[in-house]
Amino acid sequence: MTFANLLEQLGGLGRFQRLHIMALVTPILLTASHNLLQNFSAAVPPHHCRLQPVPLGANQMGNLTPETLLRLWVPLDRGHQPERCQQFSQPHWQGLESNDTAHNRSTPNIEPCRDGWTYDRSEFEATIATEVWPEGPAELVLPTAGGDRDCHCFLPQLLHLLCPAFSGWDGGLWDHPQLYVSGWFAESARWLVLAGRPEQAVQVLKRVARINGKKVEGDKLSTETLKSHLQKELDLAQTPGTPWDLIRTPTIRRISKCLAAVWFATSFAYYGVAMDLQGFGLRVHMLQLLFGIVDIPAKLLSTLGMSRAGRRVAQVATLVLAGLGILANLFVPAELPALRTALAVLGKGCLAASFNCIYLYTGELYPTAIRQTGLGVGSTMARVGGIVAPLVKLMGEQMPLVPPIIYGSIPMLSGLVALGLPETRNRPLKDTVEEVESRLAQQQGTDP
Repeated sequence: MTFANLLEQLGGLGRFQRLHIMALVTPILLTASHNLLQNFSAAVPPHHCRLQPVPLGANQMGNLTPETLLRLWVPLDRGHQPERCQQFSQPHWQGLESNDTAHNRSTPNIEPCRDGWTYDRSEFEATIATEVWPEGPAELVLPTAGGDRDCHCFLPQLLHLLCPAFSGWDGGLWDHPQLYVSGWFAESARWLVLAGRPEQAVQVLKRVARINGKKVEGDKLSTETLKSHLQKELDLAQTPGTPWDLIRTPTIRRISKCLAAVWFATSFAYYGVAMDLQGFGLRVHMLQLLFGIVDIPAKLLSTLGMSRAGRRVAQVATLVLAGLGILANLFVPAELPALRTALAVLGKGCLAASFNCIYLYTGELYPTAIRQTGLGVGSTMARVGGIVAPLVKLMGEQMPLVPPIIYGSIPMLSGLVALGLPETRNRPLKDTVEEVESRLAQQQGTDP
C-alpha cells in the first residue's frame, strides 16, 4: 500500500484539506494584489518644468494664460507634447507664433528643469513620485550623441519601482492573516518522515484524520505503519538529490536548460507588460481590471489545453502567442489605444497561462529525488526575470522600440526552446534520475 492509499483512508480530500486550501488562498490573493500595487503607488503622472514668471519688460502681450506660459518656457518633444525634464533658459517668444511647427529641440537655450516640476493630478492625487519629490524627481543628466545634455529620468523611475519593496512592515491587513493562518498549518507528513521525525508525522496525520471525521482510522496509525507506506521514499532519502543532479546526466541537463529559459522568459515578459500600464493610453485603473480578469479564462483554457493537447503543446503555444501579441503592438499606432490594450491583454493572459503550465510541467519532468530542487531553481530563474524586466523598461527612455521588441522576442524564443522538452501527459511520475534517462531512451522514435 502506498502513502497515497494511506491518505485516502484518512479522509482524502476532506475537511482538513479544504480548510488548508482556503487558508492558503487568502494571503496568496493579497500577495498577488501587492505585486502590482506599484502601478498605482509608483505611477509617474504627466509633468513638466515649473513655469517661471516672465521678466519685467518682456511681457508684451498683457496677462499670459498658463497655456501661453507653457509654450514660452517648455519645449515640445517629438510627439508635440511638453518635455518632462527640459525648459528654455529664456522665454521662447517664437513658440507663440502660429507657424512655429518645429519641436523647439534645435533651440540652443535649452536646459534641465531648475525650479522643480508641476504634476498633472487629474488621475493620481498623490504617488511616490509626487510625495518623495514634491518639487520634482531628481534627474540623471546624460550626454547625447550630438553633445547636447538631455534630462532623462532613469534614476527616479528605478527608485519608483524599488521603493515599495523596501517599505517597512506596519502590521496591517497584508500581514496579520498570514501570521494567524501560518501557525495553524500542518507540516508535511511525508517530509517529516524523510527528515527522521516519524513520531511528529503520526501526530499530524492523526490530526488530519480527526478533522476529516476518520478518528478511528487515525488511532490505528503507528510509526511502523507509516514507514511501511513510505518505504520507497525512505530508500530515496538515503541518497538525496543535489543541485548537481540537475546537470549531471544528458536528459536532465537538457530539461534543466529548457525549463530555466521558460521560467525566466515567462516571468520577464509577464512583469514587463504588467508594470507598463501607463504606456497604453487608457486609464490605469481600467487596464489593471482587464489585466486581472484575463488571468481567469487564461488559466482555465491552459488547464484544458494541457489535458487535451499535452503539456508541451500548451507550453509552447502560450509562449509564442504571448510574444506575438506583444510584438504586434509595435505596428499599432498610439491613436488606437483600444487595439493596443487588446493585444497587451492577450499577451498578458497567455503569459499567465504559461505560468500555469510551467508549474505543473516542471513537477512532472523532474523525478522525485530532485523535484523540489528543480522547482526551486526554476522559481529562482523566474525571480531573476522579474528583476530584469523593469530595467529593460528604462531603456525605452532613449529607445522606445527596444523594450517591446525584447519583451516579445524572448517568450517566442523560449517557446521554441520548450519544443525540446519531453511530453508527460498521462505518464507516471518518475522517482529517480535513472528512470528519467531510461524513459527518454524508450520514447525515442515514438514521440512527435
